[in-house]
Amino acid sequence: MTTILQKKGWVIWESMKSDTSSRTGANNSQDAHPHWRCSGWGTQSYRGYSSHYSIESGRTYTTATASPEKRFGC
Repeated sequence: MTTILQKKGWVIWESMKSDTSSRTGANNSQDAHPHWRCSGWGTQSYRGYSSHYSIESGRTYTTATASPEKRFGC
């Protein structure tokens, strides 16, 4: 699992910080907790984005999720 903190730019979401976790052979993953201290950006839109994959019997399954966009100043 990879979790990314993102800030909305003019055209795309810009990645600010990421963290990855994995547990080979386990039936779950540990949490990925990226931390990023923002300051001096004014009011911006932010979100968290995670991509996940699992290998089951040699087959890879993937998915991704994103939090709702939140707008705040920092």
